[in-house]
Amino acid sequence: MKIKVVIFGIILAFSISIQAQNAKTPVLITLKNGETIDALHFGSLKCGTNAYAETYVLIRGKYMGNVTEIKNYTDIEKITLQGYKRPPEASLGNEKGKLVIYKKSGTSFKMDDAEVALSCYSVGDKYNEIIVQILNPISNQVVDHKIDTRSIQSIVFK
Repeated sequence: MKIKVVIFGIILAFSISIQAQNAKTPVLITLKNGETIDALHFGSLKCGTNAYAETYVLIRGKYMGNVTEIKNYTDIEKITLQGYKRPPEASLGNEKGKLVIYKKSGTSFKMDDAEVALSCYSVGDKYNEIIVQILNPISNQVVDHKIDTRSIQSIVFK
């Protein structure tokens, strides 16, 4: 009887972790040049060689002087980026700028000293760029797409 409970627990934990991996955050990214990118997920396909790691883009900044981190976007409608000028680079960390965050409830707030960061960095990933998943219309495969942070005007969460 105890073995059945243990096996059930393992299967349940595995199922929950698989489901958590499949939780996608679709976004529409508008670039400063007017182009749009329709992304299936606001994060990369996998973290390095770990196909099971959670991958997402997170926001860190200060709201009224208090350090705040956002990685769950369920109640956020849109984010606009201001003041990002540095190109992608392998070191020095992410540039900090200002974000205006619009919630689905109709309220908005500003975050100062804000950075847009990846949940994990793989070999070859750079600071000052994000990775999203897009559908390649030619191959019908989901692929990672890198976007220079300074080129982003806004991010709309679907």
